[in-house]
Amino acid sequence: MVGNVPLTQESDMNRFENWPTWAKWFLRVVVLVLALSIASSLWMANQASAQTSCTSRDDIAALLKGEKYGEAVRFLGLDDQGASVYELWVNEGTGSWTVTRTTREGCSQIMIYGNTFDLLPAGIVH
Repeated sequence: MVGNVPLTQESDMNRFENWPTWAKWFLRVVVLVLALSIASSLWMANQASAQTSCTSRDDIAALLKGEKYGEAVRFLGLDDQGASVYELWVNEGTGSWTVTRTTREGCSQIMIYGNTFDLLPAGIVH
């Protein structure tokens, strides 16, 4: 029922199957354009978010070395392409740890962090 008018098979002209061919194609194009616009907006928002989460290594180092975390670098590693340096920062007293990544361009990011770790002697894990 639409408003006070019941829909019957004879009067139901709003059904998609009864629309003219041009109207069906027009609706499909509108839906496609809307879907592409939404996808594009989401992609651009994701890219903007990724770019704004980048800072200098000095800023991250100051944060991690500071009073709140008191971490120090215990490991440095270069990825296979030589594009990024990964650092493991730890505070042996509190158990906090952080992994950072710095790109060739100088963009630094905190990748992951936690509050419990164990330093294992070499050869313990195979």
